[in-house]
Amino acid sequence: QTAALLPLPLAFQWHLAGNKSELQLDNLALQWAAGTTLRTSGTLSQPLALEKMRLRLPNVQLRTVKSDMQLLYTDTSIGLPAYVQLQGGTEWSQQGFKGNLKLLLPDGDAWLSVDVDQTDRLRYVADVQLEGTAWADLFKQADWGDVALNLRAEGAGTDPQSLEAALEGRFNKLAYRSEKLDGLEFSGRLQSGKFDFSAKVDQEVLAFELGATGDIDSLRNALDLRLQLFRAQLHRLGLREEELLARLELEAHYQARGQDLQARLAFNDLQLQNSTTIYKLERQGFELASGTQGSSASANGALAQGKLTANAGIDSLLAAIDAWQTAQSWAALGSLELDAQLQI
Repeated sequence: QTAALLPLPLAFQWHLAGNKSELQLDNLALQWAAGTTLRTSGTLSQPLALEKMRLRLPNVQLRTVKSDMQLLYTDTSIGLPAYVQLQGGTEWSQQGFKGNLKLLLPDGDAWLSVDVDQTDRLRYVADVQLEGTAWADLFKQADWGDVALNLRAEGAGTDPQSLEAALEGRFNKLAYRSEKLDGLEFSGRLQSGKFDFSAKVDQEVLAFELGATGDIDSLRNALDLRLQLFRAQLHRLGLREEELLARLELEAHYQARGQDLQARLAFNDLQLQNSTTIYKLERQGFELASGTQGSSASANGALAQGKLTANAGIDSLLAAIDAWQTAQSWAALGSLELDAQLQI
């Protein structure tokens, strides 16, 4: 049979046989437009009982070409490949689904293995592998090159308070502006509103270790972060035109509960080096606190020292400053009081 679709012909062929216990789905074949084809076969168990129904498609083959994809997807921010081919198998039921799929592109491949179980509580495990240069081409990122990524994600639950999730990944190959970033790895975990994340890489142009922990819930948000940047050749990473090598240790803390906010930021052992000069900063810290009764900010270190206090919280302070900018009158500040000291 054929039907009009955008308004190209669709050819469909399917052989169906069986009984109320199981249907055999043989030789499903679909052809559309210039070069889109879908071929599969499988079984449908218990077709009359939704809670017991199970669809098995052990062999799925889908292929499409760029001219066909352009009919359905017109966003020019994506660099559509000459063709896309999907192979694999899948199994679906009301209790969940499983799949093992391989995606083939002209200059790259991807593998996906997924297992989702929603019998009593949503649980999922997914493994992903990416290889090749096709992914940089797909998102039109000329600075990125060859990629080989292994990624695993797993979790359970949908409620924010009981949600559990974990993520692990490693780039066995990663090129940026022709520079090697192989070995970049990262991991994260979320459980009962608490999370942690880490990442690290050790290459000639970039070496760092990053760690972060925090809380995300309806009453309190918090973040603690530590970055050790052992080296970064900023010019080779395209962040500076002239030669510049950087290293630093950074610590940050943020906590918010209602209208109360606290934040700290500290730079330790900052060093910037070009071809002629080395600039060092042993420590520079900044603190911010805000509540309904007032707010304060301070700086303490070799670069700057100072303190600012106000009899209003951050939100009220920003609103008063905005009103002053609009009215161009000191009267717009109302009863706002500021006390500031700064030394550089």
